[in-house]
Amino acid sequence: MVSGETSAEAEPSATQEINVAQPQRRPNHTPSTSSTQEESYYVLTLQTDRDLHEKMSALRMAHFPKALNVLDAHITIFHALPGSKLEQIEADIQKIAEDTFRYKISTAKPFQLSRGIAIHLYQGKGDTRHLRKRFRNLEWFQLLSEQDRKDVFEPHFTIKNKVADRKLRKKSLEEVNKTLEAEESGCFRGVATGLRLWLYREDGWTSRAEWSFRTRNISSVVRLVHAKRSLAAAPVVDQDAAGRP
Repeated sequence: MVSGETSAEAEPSATQEINVAQPQRRPNHTPSTSSTQEESYYVLTLQTDRDLHEKMSALRMAHFPKALNVLDAHITIFHALPGSKLEQIEADIQKIAEDTFRYKISTAKPFQLSRGIAIHLYQGKGDTRHLRKRFRNLEWFQLLSEQDRKDVFEPHFTIKNKVADRKLRKKSLEEVNKTLEAEESGCFRGVATGLRLWLYREDGWTSRAEWSFRTRNISSVVRLVHAKRSLAAAPVVDQDAAGRP
């Protein structure tokens, strides 16, 4: 775990901590802890490799309202983790991250939100859903907001939001589609590399800590593949026939 440091991977911009009052949260977005008013909320996001992060952030910068865009592109796992349970939450995140291998991800086609557009994951969607499900049996999970406890989870990047003009949303959707289709594979591809925790502020997020996923030992995988091939190529001996003259 790295605390209080910046990262080269999947790092939202404008991360300077700003002393502002906590915004009013909707009831279904508020944790149900014993604290009547949580002093702080934390956001957990999926880390990706630098190349994918930069491509997705460029899309967001091009289409998100500039006056409101204080973050780079990101995939949110949990929106409002309670600060009152932070010590246990961080310990559990670390355990899960250390037991998770990096996995490949790719983008699906963009789709419309009520006031914006977003892009689901295609490859890696199941892995990301499974990752989030691993938190469900933890002691503090039932204290989370209704939004964060939902069974339905669609991992996505938000590219445009808070735009009422339907024509602008349609134009952005067409442009994002063209950008993705221009790629050789028709989509953006990358790797999920870890998890990152952010202190939530309305004017931007402050990095709290990050945890890397495990890296597979390629040489071990290659040896395993060769061993399977050798076993498949070995002749099958009829034990009964082998004992006859």
